[in-house]
Amino acid sequence: LPVVALKKYFPQSVEDRESQRLYWFAKKSERGGELPHKRQFIFGLSDLISRRILRATTEHDAIVPVLGHDGGVSFPLEVSTAVIHETTPIRRRHVLRRQQTTEQQKTQESRIARYDNVADSLTADADLTGQRIIVFDDICTSGASLNYAAKALYEAGAEDVIGMVYGTTAKKGGTITIEGPGATIEDLQLSFGGGAE
Repeated sequence: LPVVALKKYFPQSVEDRESQRLYWFAKKSERGGELPHKRQFIFGLSDLISRRILRATTEHDAIVPVLGHDGGVSFPLEVSTAVIHETTPIRRRHVLRRQQTTEQQKTQESRIARYDNVADSLTADADLTGQRIIVFDDICTSGASLNYAAKALYEAGAEDVIGMVYGTTAKKGGTITIEGPGATIEDLQLSFGGGAE
């Protein structure tokens, strides 16, 4: 699954201020409390969609937030997708449903455990035939949640699915950095699960 991220994420690094801001925004504001660095990440994401995706030759119909382990959408994802819905032609759709409660991904100790934890736990409750979908999560570590969300969307008829996150912990070899304001999403292919690592 190609995944686009605003920036690299280093969760263990106390020296990296951007990672710390990303962590506080994406993970510590999940209950709807204060949203530190809200403008930086939410509007940065909207700008990424406007400048990178909407300039691409392919058009996307909807953005779908990934559900948390408890079946809900986190507050940062809810706010971000609302802004994207309001500032771009891409509609926000809540079509994913969790078939069973899973453990939190951060409690899983390996990449395999992360995939096993969310395997086939999602389904889509809409007809998405022919649609191009952006599936959106906060952090991409193993790609497991995004891949199984994409699988559910494809099974509902989606023609194309890409992933989008605030930050990714992907190893350097699996990433391509887009430079310049004219580049689009088609210039960035970050693959998980069968692609580059």
